[in-house]
Amino acid sequence: MGQGLAAQNGSCCHCNREVSRLEETRMSHLHAEALEESMKHDFEEDMERPESDSTMVSSQGVRETQEASEVLKSAMTSQEARGTPQGKESARVRISLPESLTESDLGELPTYSKGLRGADNTKTYSGGSGEHSYGLFSRGLAAGQAARTKFRRTFSLKAAISRVKPHRVPDRHQFWNTNFPQDYAWLEPAIWSIAKNLSRGMKCKDLVSGQAYLPLFFVLGACPNAFCGMQAVMYCSSAANSLDIDFWWVKPQKDDAHCIETETLCRQAKGPHKNDPGRSKPFYKPIADLFTQQASMNALSFGIEDVDDGSGGTAPRALIHHGAAGSKVDKHYLTMVWQEEWTQNPFSRHKYIKGKIVYQKDPEELEFFTKAYTILDGKMMLSEIEDSGFPSPLPGEDVKYLDNAP
Repeated sequence: MGQGLAAQNGSCCHCNREVSRLEETRMSHLHAEALEESMKHDFEEDMERPESDSTMVSSQGVRETQEASEVLKSAMTSQEARGTPQGKESARVRISLPESLTESDLGELPTYSKGLRGADNTKTYSGGSGEHSYGLFSRGLAAGQAARTKFRRTFSLKAAISRVKPHRVPDRHQFWNTNFPQDYAWLEPAIWSIAKNLSRGMKCKDLVSGQAYLPLFFVLGACPNAFCGMQAVMYCSSAANSLDIDFWWVKPQKDDAHCIETETLCRQAKGPHKNDPGRSKPFYKPIADLFTQQASMNALSFGIEDVDDGSGGTAPRALIHHGAAGSKVDKHYLTMVWQEEWTQNPFSRHKYIKGKIVYQKDPEELEFFTKAYTILDGKMMLSEIEDSGFPSPLPGEDVKYLDNAP
């Protein structure tokens, strides 16, 4: 009696398991069919809709969508061909969704069912074991809709990003020197005058001695004096002797920070526009000495060259000659020296300055280039790597990156 009851209970459990498997197979079949129909409908809509830059899906995304559709078709066809025999476990249909769909996304899928096509309609499927409602498949349909939406959005975003020119927008405070080249836009007209060999027109002179000077180049960027504000150092050659080089501060106007204060183009030892180097002179004099003494070091030689100013006269230009074997650029006509960093410890044995020079290869061509440099204990080293040329005398923010500094 007990054995017969046990056998009967075992048979019932076996039947229940078979019924569960059949229901699971039919649910998978219907899920795949509904998902394929929805994907096919959305794909046809995307093909009919004209593409725009903001919603264009990449060709890779379309190919993967087509491949997913073909996989679903082949899986359904093979299952229909085999049928669903009673009492046997049927193979499950595997549905491949985009890899970008994570488990966290699956937890939010029911929220997508609102407004989903056919999600609220309850249909029935008649099979060998009765009718089964699959109106509850709205969750499965919502999952497919969410997957396709995220799939298209991902590739649209990648396509949009690929059309945007990469650029860096760094935070000022990530640099020790918080100044950027664009901060010196007020200095651009003066640099143009040097680059075009028109320095005589700037009318620079020492107001104490009355000696006329012709600007050679500017030094800007980092400053040893944290209280000096926005200003730059202008190096000038004496009109009487080109190797007599002096320097002083130039500043923007107080009322208009986009324009240079023309009063500071002349050296003033006192008054409201006092701009002599003062205590900063020991920091900047070594640069002047390189050209005054026509120094030579590390295959570099420094000097002043007179060039044609286009009106029958001449204009002095600061020149760095690179005589190393294999050097691609032998002459560098300076317009600007950017200082990015230097020794912060005043008690350090070795003093250094690092930055980039801005120069022309030909004084008559208005194309500018940059190279990294290092001045260590008064000895200058120049990188052999030349950055890409640009048409403006003020460089971009790349001048702050010293990856190639010697």
